[in-house]
Amino acid sequence: MNKKPYKVVTQNGKIYAYPYGKKITLPDGRRIERRGQTKREVEEKIRQARVEYENEAVKNSRFLTVADVADSYLEEFKPTDAPQTRQGRIHHLERYILPQFGKMKASKLTTKEIRKFYDSLLIEKGLNKVVQVNKILRHMIGWAINNGLGFVKNPINKDVMAKIRRTHQRQQRFSELEPETPKFSRTDIERIIEQSKGTRCDVLVQLQLLHGLRIGEALALKWEDVDFNSKTIHVRSQVSATSKRIRKGTDFESDTYLIETPTKTKGSNRVLPLHPTTRELLIQNSEEGMTGIITKTRNGTYLSYSNYRNRDFKPLMQRLGFNYTTHALRGMYGAVCVADGEYIVNVAQRMGHSDATTLIKHYLKGLI
Repeated sequence: MNKKPYKVVTQNGKIYAYPYGKKITLPDGRRIERRGQTKREVEEKIRQARVEYENEAVKNSRFLTVADVADSYLEEFKPTDAPQTRQGRIHHLERYILPQFGKMKASKLTTKEIRKFYDSLLIEKGLNKVVQVNKILRHMIGWAINNGLGFVKNPINKDVMAKIRRTHQRQQRFSELEPETPKFSRTDIERIIEQSKGTRCDVLVQLQLLHGLRIGEALALKWEDVDFNSKTIHVRSQVSATSKRIRKGTDFESDTYLIETPTKTKGSNRVLPLHPTTRELLIQNSEEGMTGIITKTRNGTYLSYSNYRNRDFKPLMQRLGFNYTTHALRGMYGAVCVADGEYIVNVAQRMGHSDATTLIKHYLKGLI
């Protein structure tokens, strides 16, 4: 029995029947078709088509701008990025990197220009911002090189950030000559807890001050995460507030603005001892069935950080005459634990850090 032809075509008035054929999608989204008399012939034509595409891509990539590369970069990681990660990529690219380098040909970006950009950013925004921008820019350039897009080599060598850190250390030495004013006291902590009683802040304040939770983790806490018998709480998720536009076409696509996502890092998924004061407060606020979100809106949905900050937390700070942020409360927890003689590594683990370096650098500040 004769095999049915893959395709019959007419060329120059003649009819050709091709027993075999194959369609593929090129990296730029174009669909191509190759036909032949044998499978080997078809595979060879497909291979040649891919080689021709790659050669053309390399040729064209010399004219790609940094903005062109950034578009492809964001599109590549769009389906799998966590909402906060994607928002961070977009923010740092659009706010810092593209205004500086967007119109420049990627192949023309030099180490000297990046150093100049980082020096300016260090003065304006500080070392942490330079580190964040460098992480995204370096990752994007590495990805582009691996995919033959624009960049011939990575202009961000080790010396770039080493020089930035030396400059920062020199600035720090001068600033350390000035007396540092302590930022908070134990009395401040006691007053915040006392004044928050009976408000929507009470549980969230205690989760941060007495347990070291990030505000997103505190907003996501459910009754199912609290074990009153073993006196522990399980931190396993956080509330993420990112636009539906950013999440469209990703694994985190949703019709709601607020969604529950995994904790910031694997080490942030942790079980903590439940403070007696918080245990008593939760028992007082317990509901029938004890399921669902602990601190929620009237509609039973997640409370957004901006809603909580503007309607509850800021008014509480104003009544007390304080100017603390929600993140400062988490820092107070770390500082108090270390001041009480606890091992820094243990405190860092309870706060969800992979190591103690972050705790030392950012949270151990002036406790009276």
